[in-house]
Amino acid sequence: MRNIGPLIRFAFLSLLTSAAAPYAEAQAQRPHPVADTRIPSDRVQVVLIKNTLIALNHANVSGNYTVLRDLCSPQLRERQKASDLALAFRDTHDRSRDLSFVLTMNPIPAQSQMFSTDGRLRLVGYFPTRPQELHYDLTFLKTAKGDWWIDGIGIRSQQPAIANRPRNPVR
Repeated sequence: MRNIGPLIRFAFLSLLTSAAAPYAEAQAQRPHPVADTRIPSDRVQVVLIKNTLIALNHANVSGNYTVLRDLCSPQLRERQKASDLALAFRDTHDRSRDLSFVLTMNPIPAQSQMFSTDGRLRLVGYFPTRPQELHYDLTFLKTAKGDWWIDGIGIRSQQPAIANRPRNPVR
């Protein structure tokens, strides 16, 4: 079987600096992030992953990325307009990649969850879909109220690792 390449272009939106910039009045009223580096429970991690991918799915289906942008951290909202998100995920949208299956599957962590030095939670893993797996690389910021903002979204499709394939498939 030939490699058809990734179905979803790797699109990663990330904030490279944590410098606080003045925000618009509406953004200033939202809770500020806090440096709470307690790893959330497995259940909360699954909710963060699924909510983020479903928000992306809704944006792709509707072509409207404003709600997805509104769920992002103030820093990311300041750097990315809804039209920027639409461009970043254009390949996903154009291929009509349906991500709603994440509601029925459990994600598999590819590495331990971790916090960066500036308090961002990073969750990396995949959904074992076939013929290609959906891999994600997500970052979040926690607010003082305990809510989580999306601070980065990366998704791509790839062939399952050979180690995951059965050696002697039953036919």
